[in-house]
Order: sequence, then structure tokens, then C-alpha cells
Amino acid sequence: MVQYHGAEAAQRFILTVMNMVYNMFQHHSLGIKVNIQVTKLVLLRQRPAKLSIGHHGERSLESFCHWQNEEYGGARYLGNNQVPGGKDDTPPVDAAVFVTRTDFCVHKDEPCDTVGIAYLGGVCSAKRKCVLAEDNGLNLAFTIAHELGHNLGMNHDDDHSSCAGRSHIMSGEWVKGRNPSDLSWSSCSRDDLENFLKSKVSTCLLVTDPRSQHAVRLPHKLPGMHYSANEQCQILFGTNATFCRNMEHLMCAGLWCLVEGDASCKTKLDPPLDGTECGADKWCRAGECVSKTPIPEHVDGDWSPWGSWSMCSRTCGTGARFRQRKCDNPPPGPGGAHCLGASVEHAVCESLPCPKGLPSFRDQQCQTHDRLSSKKKGLLTAVVVDDKPCELYCSPLGKEAPLLVADRVLDGTPCGPYETDLCVHGRCQVMCLLCVLGGGGFEEEAPSPPGRLVWGSRGLGRWGPLLQAHGQATPKSRWLQE
Repeated sequence: MVQYHGAEAAQRFILTVMNMVYNMFQHHSLGIKVNIQVTKLVLLRQRPAKLSIGHHGERSLESFCHWQNEEYGGARYLGNNQVPGGKDDTPPVDAAVFVTRTDFCVHKDEPCDTVGIAYLGGVCSAKRKCVLAEDNGLNLAFTIAHELGHNLGMNHDDDHSSCAGRSHIMSGEWVKGRNPSDLSWSSCSRDDLENFLKSKVSTCLLVTDPRSQHAVRLPHKLPGMHYSANEQCQILFGTNATFCRNMEHLMCAGLWCLVEGDASCKTKLDPPLDGTECGADKWCRAGECVSKTPIPEHVDGDWSPWGSWSMCSRTCGTGARFRQRKCDNPPPGPGGAHCLGASVEHAVCESLPCPKGLPSFRDQQCQTHDRLSSKKKGLLTAVVVDDKPCELYCSPLGKEAPLLVADRVLDGTPCGPYETDLCVHGRCQVMCLLCVLGGGGFEEEAPSPPGRLVWGSRGLGRWGPLLQAHGQATPKSRWLQE
């Protein structure tokens, strides 16, 4: 990719693409503002010996994932302005993306229509937090957003009966030329993301400072203000291409280009980038040519008022309740900082005393949990595992080996038989009248499938499932280009 674009142009291109990806993850349809940060941009002028990128996409993704973990994982990761051997003060990234112009297929060693591969739910996992994306021009932003969605636990919409057959970012089929205004997230993608963020496998997303000094600043302007119609044609069809002026009246619906030596204009059906000029004091926005309006100034996000308190988690004794707020008053603008502080507060709540002789709250969960067969119900007692006080372990009477019944106990369960601290969202919290949980407050563990790869195709191809193998968030991404 660096050889094709040149180093300076490649950096300009990828940061413009990342601005588009950032805006897609800020779309209101997602329900959660996912703040994308680029903390490291590496231009590979030569292929490292231990990195193998070829036509076989699955092997290429595996090679990249191992390579990035060895080179940049953990303590060996270097900050933006540091040199080998320097002190490392930058945390490991949450996701790593490799952008290449190599035409790869999923599990065939030959070129095909595949444009992206990712591990489902792989973000935060050292050897699965990876995306492989093909630089196919202006659609690269949509490929990256789609594959990062998979990395964040989102399935294809076609995997959900309620969302199948519709046109969204996680659709199983990509339709060329669809209007940018259709690029929203489905309710199924939103639910998948919320479930993923409630699991402990996503905890690396909860410790990110959105104002990190290591973040690479993304362009503030609309992408079409960085690339003229002529430059966009050159990205699509090569350096001898120019914008087809006699199609200017239709340009916002699809970019038409004329290649030197050709008799007629051609198009890939893709609309031009938002911000592309389409007439006097007009530009393309969401597939339409409209009058120019000022770009919003740099705006930092601020919190909305706290919502109302939830009901107490218990009907008797001591429990927990929570309330939430959103970073939308106003939401952070392009390049603006996300809100600091927690989005969830928890507080202790007291109900009427529990009747005497009633089993403990933890014992009740063991005796009534629906994962247990009817023969075992009522025959189990709770066991507190010292280093996992908020997981539900139960032991058959007269037997020593406890059984893991649930990845977390119900909110308000005491952390131990003689403790006053309570379990909230799977973590032991200090008991107080009002406790604030950092990072968004969703921290529970969900069992991971043994693994899964997902990928996408260009043109009228499909974003299809590959194989069952293993899967206010702020993913920190590393972008590598060759």
C-alpha cells in the first residue's frame, strides 16, 4: 500500500478513512458512542520476515495477529515518539488492523472478492484482536467499520431473523452504490454490542482515557474536503483518471470518471465522499447535492443529567440499584473529547428484613438456577471461591467439588458470608451509600465460543461467516499499512 500511494499520501488516506470510520461508530443508531482512537500508525516499506501476507486470508490474518502481538503487544509496545529500548508508557492497543493491497480470499490461496476478515469478539484478546482489510479505494472505511463490528462482537444481521434482509453496516450482503445515508447500525448490531460490552472479555475497553495523549489526531473536515472529485477518481481508477464533468448533475449519487484514452466515462457506483463539491457553494452530503453549511467547531462532550434509579435488586434485605447518564449533552464532535467520569452509578438499597429461616441470597440462586436439572434443585448449597467471589459456584450436599453455575451472581449478593461488600455487575464493590463505577460499569464474564472468523466481499459479494473456531467503549486501534 505504501508503494502504491507513497508514504505521505498513504498516511493522509488512512487517516481520512479513519475519520469516516469514527463517524460511523458515532452514529446514533448504534446506541452507544464508540470512540475510535488511532494510537499507532505504522507504514511498512518492507515486509517483516515474520509477517506473511498472501492470497490465503485466514493464514494471513493469523500471521498478522501473531506478528503484531510479538512486536507491539504488552511491555514491548512503543509509544508514538519513542525508540526501541525506551521506557514504555503506552498501554497495549485494543484492536490491530492491517491494510494491504494484496487481493486475498478466505481459505483459498487465490485472489477473490473478499475484502476483510476479522475474529468475532476478538477485541482485547492478544492473538485475536485483529482485522485484515484490503485497500479497495473509498469503500475501505466501510470494510473497516464492518470488520471492527465483528471484532466488537457483532454478528451479521442475516444471523438474526429480525434483522435479515435489510441494508445496514453489518448486513450479510454489500450492495454497491447504496446511499451513504443508509449506513446505519441495525437493532441487532446494537444488542450484540451491548451484550459484548457487558462481558469481561471486553474489559480492556473500560480503562481507556478518551483524551489519551498518544492518540493520533484524525482530520476534522469532511473527507470530500480532503479529496477532490478528480483525486477520488484517481484512487478508484489510477493516476490517469479525472472526474467526468458531463455527469456533474448526478455526481452525488455515483462518482463517474474518465480514464485517459477511454471513449466513455465509467463508475463503480460508489457515491463521492461527503464534502465533495458538486456546484457553486454546494457539496455532496448523504448522497445529495446541498448548499454548504459551516462545519461544527471542535466540541468536547458533556454529560446529560442522571436518569432515574432502577428498582432495588432484592425484595428483602440489602441490595443494589443503579442509574445511568449519557455523553450527549452535547455529544463529542469530530476530534472532540469524550466525557470524563463514569456513566453508571450504583447505590445500596434496603428493603424489609428477610424472613427468618430463609436461605441466603446466594443459596437461593443455587437452588433455583434454571441451568440445574430438577433433580438437583434444592440439593445444592452456595460455595464462595476466594478469588472469584462474584461467580456462582454451587456444591451438592456431601460433595466437595463445587460446580460453576453462572458467570456472575445477581446484583446485591454479598461477596462472602461475613462481608458487607456487594457484587454488582460481576464485581465485588465496596458497600456505601453511593458508589460510582468507572468506565461505564459493565463488567461480567461471558463464555467465549471456541472462535470464529468473519469476512466480507466487495462488489455484489457477500459478508459471510467462515468457520467456528474462537470471540462507552473506546477501542484503541493500530493501523499498519504495507
